[in-house]
Amino acid sequence: MEESTTYGSQDDEECELPWDVGSETSFQAALMAQEFADKDSVAVAYVIFRAGKHGATDEEIETALRRKHQTVSARRNELAKTPLIQAESRRKTRSNANADVWVWVGGDFSGNKVLSEVRISRSEHASKRKSRPAKREVCVAVDNLRALHRAHTSEFSPELLKITNWLKSLI
Repeated sequence: MEESTTYGSQDDEECELPWDVGSETSFQAALMAQEFADKDSVAVAYVIFRAGKHGATDEEIETALRRKHQTVSARRNELAKTPLIQAESRRKTRSNANADVWVWVGGDFSGNKVLSEVRISRSEHASKRKSRPAKREVCVAVDNLRALHRAHTSEFSPELLKITNWLKSLI
């Protein structure tokens, strides 16, 4: 059996940003983004805070900060996993699409509070990432179950079928 590679598995302490397990490109991008992630998280949070009850869409945050969509949406997604912001309504963008309007619900603004909450969210995500197998590992497990079953019986037992289907759902 071919050994599978999970990029970043030895560098988890080095990179706290999420990446697609099994993708070297995604892992390298997360490492590069990490240098600016804290500063960007505070900046995104501050734009939302300053918007008050009116809130801000991702597009409005991008414009205010002059940052790319990928940067803003990644940091705002992190913030959305904290108790600091929430989507209150929807508003039309320049292209007439509906977008979530994010409002600050975290009380007084503090960059340290933002960083603390974001880091908690990142560490929770990292612990989930470590326990999730890479797509290749799941595929190998499904193939092994099928081969094992074929070697012992001509029909797939309902229990083994259930496990195999569950594994396939992880892909």
